[in-house]
Amino acid sequence: METVVESQDARAELVSKFLERYNSPLTPYDYYGTKLVEIADKNGFDFRLLPAIAMQESNLCKTIPAGSYNCLGFGIDARGTMTFPDFESNFERAGADLKKYYIDQGLTTPEAIMHKYTPSSDGSWADSVTQWMVEMRYNDREIGRTLDQTPNVLEFAKPSPSP
Repeated sequence: METVVESQDARAELVSKFLERYNSPLTPYDYYGTKLVEIADKNGFDFRLLPAIAMQESNLCKTIPAGSYNCLGFGIDARGTMTFPDFESNFERAGADLKKYYIDQGLTTPEAIMHKYTPSSDGSWADSVTQWMVEMRYNDREIGRTLDQTPNVLEFAKPSPSP
């Protein structure tokens, strides 16, 4: 007798629950949960990275420069604010740039990314991104706040497709 066990990919559901738990304006939650996982898969990094950065930078898109659709604090500096036509464009651009200019350069933990992404941070940026990534991993806010882990942004990465 042979037993076949099928497992379903729960990553989009974990992101969707995270967005819903914090009442993000990224609705419908299941759509954005799926979209964020697709972007991560396309770029070959952990599905939790973009939503964790969005939580740190904008409280999951609740606090952004008017009309910018910039949830990730991406390209916001003294010279101005990078704007996007919609949230998806922000996530697509940031995903590609995080892969090319951070992850492919060996920056594979929130702390390593922080030193380039937001160099003036005292470490709180990386601590926060780490907390949100751990919370999504276990789908549990309290575990995210108390479990001491340092996620690698390649941990749950699916290999990016070959060009």
